[in-house]
Amino acid sequence: MKRKPAKLNWTQLYRRLHKKGQMEEVRARRVKRSKKTVTKDIEGATIDVIKAKRAQKPEIRKAAREAALRSVNALNLSSPKDFILIPLPPLRHHQGN
Repeated sequence: MKRKPAKLNWTQLYRRLHKKGQMEEVRARRVKRSKKTVTKDIEGATIDVIKAKRAQKPEIRKAAREAALRSVNALNLSSPKDFILIPLPPLRHHQGN
């Protein structure tokens, strides 16, 4: 008596039709995909400006910040004491790719 190969559990055709033995391949394929990050413009700063600031050394950034604080302090001393200067928090550097 002849039987359809798709109905016999041990044949390749049955296994292909019923998705047997493919779980490992599918799982491995899913793991390989990775999300790529893209740097975009922020309002008031183009990508070039952002990249230039990232490439700066921390010492240069710290010096620029202190210069800005000094100028604000100078304004405070020359103008009436309407507001108090609050020091800026330290910059956090992005640790990703």
